Amino acid sequence: MKTPNIRHLNPMLQMFVLFGLIFITLFLVMLLGKLVADWGYGINLLDPDFAKDPSAEGVTAVQRWLMVLNQLGFFLIPALLFGQMMYSEEQSYFPLKKPNLMQFGLAIVLVFAMQTPIDFLLRLNSSLPLGDEVMSDINEMEVKAAFMIKQLIGEGSFADVAIAMIILAIIPAIAEEFFFRGVLLQTFRASFRNAHLAVWMTAIVFSFIHMQFLGFIPRMMLGALLGYLMVWSGSIWLSIIVHFFNNALGVFLMFQFGAEVNTISQQAETNWLMLSVGSLFTIGTIYFFHRFRLKDQNHQEPFNTFE
Repeated sequence: MKTPNIRHLNPMLQMFVLFGLIFITLFLVMLLGKLVADWGYGINLLDPDFAKDPSAEGVTAVQRWLMVLNQLGFFLIPALLFGQMMYSEEQSYFPLKKPNLMQFGLAIVLVFAMQTPIDFLLRLNSSLPLGDEVMSDINEMEVKAAFMIKQLIGEGSFADVAIAMIILAIIPAIAEEFFFRGVLLQTFRASFRNAHLAVWMTAIVFSFIHMQFLGFIPRMMLGALLGYLMVWSGSIWLSIIVHFFNNALGVFLMFQFGAEVNTISQQAETNWLMLSVGSLFTIGTIYFFHRFRLKDQNHQEPFNTFE
């Protein structure tokens, strides 16, 4: 069966197609998740209290399955299907250029350099005067998120670490980058004819959809950085690499300090020296990415605005 091609459609109509794909694939993978929970673990997902006792048999395994299926159904599968529908014989829809060694090295430096600026933005975000009622709702959401992550990371065995790396670092890095930077950014660019606007709109959606608003600003900045990395390099693999190492570092810290590591960070004193050094390294690395980006003529058109 031939895949329908939607390249000729208006970008806004393409967005509706994307939403339709998300609805269909998310419904199918959630149905699969229910079958896995029912038949494999004897757990009824329609029971709102099924996850209240994480020590109950099968609960952690089901939560892990649901996390994976959510990443696949909401992000990766719709993105790949959309990319196939945008197929052209001249070029791939996704910017799949292989990054060179210098870009890879700069990406690793960037992951570690940006941690102190992100940490500072996290504290800044959490100190915003949003009102008692709003903060109460946000804190409740953060507690639920921390509880779920605590379930996912398990007891800290080697197997738990490996599973957490797969669920919280590898799969999200691939799935979310193909969806946000691979599809959403390009669709916004085609819609508004402004690549910078596309990067920032994608970053806002990327942060909002995580539903953890105490970290909205730092996650938005991370999303913008990932967008510019893909744009400047012509490679989605670079944004995947940075996304993976950033998440992997977070997983490592959670195993060291617990799922409440962000709360610990928010309560700590700002080390202005570390913040200054980290900020300088981050800005310097971004500058080198921009200054020495590849001039390959095979970059896809949406990124030519940056040349």
